[in-house]
Amino acid sequence: MQADGIAIDVTKLENLKLELNNYELEKCKGAVLRSKATWASESDKNTKFFLNLEKYKQENNAVKELINDKGDVIGDTDGILDIEYSFYKNLYSCVNVDNVKMEEFISSIDVKINENDKDMCDAEILYDEITEALMAMSKKQKSWYRWAYNRVLL
Repeated sequence: MQADGIAIDVTKLENLKLELNNYELEKCKGAVLRSKATWASESDKNTKFFLNLEKYKQENNAVKELINDKGDVIGDTDGILDIEYSFYKNLYSCVNVDNVKMEEFISSIDVKINENDKDMCDAEILYDEITEALMAMSKKQKSWYRWAYNRVLL
């Protein structure tokens, strides 16, 4: 094929068109998801509104600056990464526990059960209690009853 005396390779032209379409799809993927339009299958293009919306969301989803322990505002990427690293390193590190304060805290918590309930929970589980609980199950739970009866009680 020729145009104005210049030979044109049709397969190369089609490959370039395909690459250009793939590049456009990749760049506009976020806008496609947000607009929920069918432009990808019907060759419609996104409007400027959705492309600007995508750009706005990308800009606002990034951490632009953080304040370090000294109170300095850090805006460069390496500094922000260093602050995040040190924060999580200190957050999950081992610390010494003040046992006196821990005892004070635990003693300030109200007791939820009385001694009789505690004794009942600590006691041996009786066969009659198990069968009573299994019999009280709903019809949907009866298969569990059969399983438990065969595995545990027999």
